[in-house]
Amino acid sequence: MSQGSIFNADEKEYLGQFIYTPQESTAYAMQEVETLRENKHRALKFPVPIINDYFRDVLPGQICAVIAQASNYKSGLIDYWAEQAAYDLMNQGRGDEVIVMVKVEDTIEEQIIAAMAARSGLSAGDISSGIILDWDRLEEAATYVGSVPIFRIGESLARSELMLPDLHMSNIAKCIDYLAGINGEDDSLFGRRLKIGALFIDYLQALPYDPEIRSVVAKEQMRRLQVTNDIRHIRRTAQRLHVPTVVGVQAKQKLDNPPGPNMLIPSDYDGSETASIATLFDRVVTMWMPKRTHTVGQTLEHNGYKFIVEEDCLWVKVAKQRGKLPSGKVWKCKIDFATGAVRVVKTNAPPD
Repeated sequence: MSQGSIFNADEKEYLGQFIYTPQESTAYAMQEVETLRENKHRALKFPVPIINDYFRDVLPGQICAVIAQASNYKSGLIDYWAEQAAYDLMNQGRGDEVIVMVKVEDTIEEQIIAAMAARSGLSAGDISSGIILDWDRLEEAATYVGSVPIFRIGESLARSELMLPDLHMSNIAKCIDYLAGINGEDDSLFGRRLKIGALFIDYLQALPYDPEIRSVVAKEQMRRLQVTNDIRHIRRTAQRLHVPTVVGVQAKQKLDNPPGPNMLIPSDYDGSETASIATLFDRVVTMWMPKRTHTVGQTLEHNGYKFIVEEDCLWVKVAKQRGKLPSGKVWKCKIDFATGAVRVVKTNAPPD
């Protein structure tokens, strides 16, 4: 005699959504392949020539981590990548799409001043101090920056008097939905749906605590669980909106297993707070500026390869590519601080 179901009606409904027959699995996979084929033009290309021949484009729905220790050009690369993605939209005639940039440390004004400085050739430090050496060039740069389709989610000095809630990941996701009009015209900032070409978040560990996490977790476990939860939330957002997404990730202060004392490039497991960074991201790029750990002008040697520590030197590694794609290649690069651009000067050096 049956004793009745141990599952209630709600449980039966959601448990069934995790279970797939062979036919359903195959049908969904073919549906995804067809979607990827139709949207291949929306894939996000890495902004550094030569490296982008090796680094596979970030597809709609995929997430990529850019891992570096503090002050190692993580935010600089993300800013430059977002700008190049916006230029691609403009050059490809994709006028119905926009780039979304989320920053929680820099105000909107700081972000735009940096962009105007890069465009005009003026000093961002001077502009931020009220020292304007060429007002016409600044106004010209402001006009141009204002035409670049990058929508920004963050905090502004102009709205500082408003008592706004923390911009944690739950609220960021709501902002993105509101901007995109994902729930229809009545729940859209512009009264229509807006297609997002790419999403950039800078950076993971700087996101404020979510009140739901804070209320149920012991303090010593809170940050680790918050970071893992945020990665999963970002992944769901990328998949739901079908948008390629790039996330800045802070590396640990002390790397677990660097290639050597003179080659301190993080691995995909060196993200601060949680190993989920290595497992949940589809692509991982890691970076190191030797001047942050050694003296400028110093000659370093690693595995027989000698190089000089320079102000503009940046080492870049493709640490992970999901889908049995190659990874592990390293490039020595130079940064153009005036424009934010990165270029390769040496491929696959030093040797492993």
